[in-house]
Amino acid sequence: MLRSKTKTGFIGKGIFLISLVCLTLTSCSSDDVGKIWGKLNELVGISWELKSYGRLGEEQALIAGSEITIEFESDNQLNGFSGCNTYFGGYNADDDGNMTISDTGSTTKYCGTPEGVDKQEADYLYLLSVVANYEINSDGLHLFYDNKQSALHFKIK
Repeated sequence: MLRSKTKTGFIGKGIFLISLVCLTLTSCSSDDVGKIWGKLNELVGISWELKSYGRLGEEQALIAGSEITIEFESDNQLNGFSGCNTYFGGYNADDDGNMTISDTGSTTKYCGTPEGVDKQEADYLYLLSVVANYEINSDGLHLFYDNKQSALHFKIK
């Protein structure tokens, strides 16, 4: 009889805790969920593909047939493909969404096709150097620059 009460008590406490967690999670606003999901550990080890960039509300898509990627490593290094060349660099970021990207370099292959890809690549590599903040939410990864008025918008590849 004592064992039965102990098991029932343990199961009851487990159900209570699970219910409490569910209630807590459902009472979060979408901003809270974005902040929880936006922790630094969600940034690392994922291959991200650039979908658009520019002033918020006026973003432009990548040139058709081109691809830009980025991957952040746990040792504060990053690497990716910038449309024509591979690139690498360092970054510092924190759980509050602050980020700097520095010491970038890349291979120097000329591509030319699709038309405009070389300029798009140069623009992208410059924009990485002025990133100041990041956010991860259900819409993907956003690297902000220009006082959060503009962003590089990535999706998981």
